[in-house]
Amino acid sequence: MLPKKSWQNRPFEIRNLLNPYFCTSLIWESVDGFCEEKKDGMSFSLAFLVLPFILHNDIREKLPDRKNTKLSWVEKISKETFIRIPTYCHNFAPYTRESIILGTQQQLLFVNDKGLLQSSNTLSKQEELTEYRNKARVLGKLFTPISPEVIFRTLELTP
Repeated sequence: MLPKKSWQNRPFEIRNLLNPYFCTSLIWESVDGFCEEKKDGMSFSLAFLVLPFILHNDIREKLPDRKNTKLSWVEKISKETFIRIPTYCHNFAPYTRESIILGTQQQLLFVNDKGLLQSSNTLSKQEELTEYRNKARVLGKLFTPISPEVIFRTLELTP
């Protein structure tokens, strides 16, 4: 659950790094990248991997710059980081939920009839966020050829 503190009373780092609009833009990029490859939409559970993967330096740096069809980049993540992925996912889950809710309220994201996330509208590009947004888009594309079950099994996660 998110802290009950008002946004202004949250720690400086949380206000900046986990700003809901920033996190929503990362999730939107990933969903939009996924939907470029697979029109029917992204599994809701995969959205919970976006923030931990993009906001963690070691994981983000191991992501390829373009889509490939394998999860071979996962092997490049340090064992220490890999072991902590479930904790990162758990810790980021409330912020992911908050961001998805904000995205749906702002009509940037929607859940289709199949229960899959899809993007709508477009976001304005901001130069300082390019690296994060590009990696989020690639992450969405990396997810497309592989079922969510295989992704979670490879990462040793249970959704």
